[in-house]
Amino acid sequence: MTSPQDTSKTSPAVRTRDPYLDNAKVILIVFVVVGHLIAVIGVSGFSDAVYKWIYAFHMPAFVVITGYLSRSYRGTPKQIKALVSGVLVPYLVFQVIVRVEPWLFFDEPLHLNIFVPGWSNWFLLALFAWRLLVPVLQRLRYPVLSSVLIALASVLADGISQGLSGARILSYLPFFALGLALTPERVDAFKAMARRSWVRGIALIYVVAVGVVMYVAGDGIRRSWFMMSVLSAIEGDLSSTQHVVLRVCVMAFTTSMLTAILILIPQRRTFFSSMGAVTLTMYLLQEATLLVPRHFIAAWDGWTAPTVLLLMLGGVLYAFLLGSRPVQKVTAWLVDPIGTFGWLRRLVFAPDERTAVGRG
Repeated sequence: MTSPQDTSKTSPAVRTRDPYLDNAKVILIVFVVVGHLIAVIGVSGFSDAVYKWIYAFHMPAFVVITGYLSRSYRGTPKQIKALVSGVLVPYLVFQVIVRVEPWLFFDEPLHLNIFVPGWSNWFLLALFAWRLLVPVLQRLRYPVLSSVLIALASVLADGISQGLSGARILSYLPFFALGLALTPERVDAFKAMARRSWVRGIALIYVVAVGVVMYVAGDGIRRSWFMMSVLSAIEGDLSSTQHVVLRVCVMAFTTSMLTAILILIPQRRTFFSSMGAVTLTMYLLQEATLLVPRHFIAAWDGWTAPTVLLLMLGGVLYAFLLGSRPVQKVTAWLVDPIGTFGWLRRLVFAPDERTAVGRG
């Protein structure tokens, strides 16, 4: 998932979209929607196993792809404008939305705190920070190893809080650095390997086996392990050393899962490939529209495996609806207000030097 204007494009010759990356982004956003729908059903049984299975790979995979598509970020005026208009401003808009909705519909206290991301809005702030860190990471000899060490250090001494997405920015940083370290040649080599039937077969067996293990293990595998958030969310009284060991194990496991999932992604153009260009919009819209349904999903106590499967199917269809052209067109002003309203663009950004000189 990246901003509406991917900063990985540097010239017209590079603008041909890769259907593999688009397919991966759309499939992962579908998992986001499904995961958010079933998250409130319960913490045991079928839905819980599916939830943990999804969270074992979907956000790390998103972040890897985001890092790969951020390789050309240099902090140019054009890129900074795209970052502000496509990431920071939508964060502020949807931060207000996800804070107001509980107050408006469920009479909950209103907390308009822009420094603590509401619900899934953390990714916008993290994306903003990661993009700014691109030049720094690219100057390091070992960016992935350095990021791993930073992520492990962030869990020491009770960890870093979620204010300004700090905990997740650092926890997911190794995955962003991994994507940043990839090259088109390495991606092509990975895709060539993934086209082999036996490789895809092993990957399929692995992800299915993981799902079975999560179902059988039940509460033995905790949701909090995959949240990459503050340590207080992790149940149990663990020492700093144990927290570091747990984080290492989680990062290694999620890397194996995201690798297997990316092997299984179709590489040819599909009916949903075009939605790959608007996955950030889909992400924003789902967080703004699922808060209310989740309230009623949590309140119903009649969930069974078949009804959970129906809910998941509904989530898949809803994700595709969010990526449809009519929805994208109708909501463009909300997702990209600066790109929609010229007066707002002039208010936020200083005039270009060439424009200022011309007017002078």
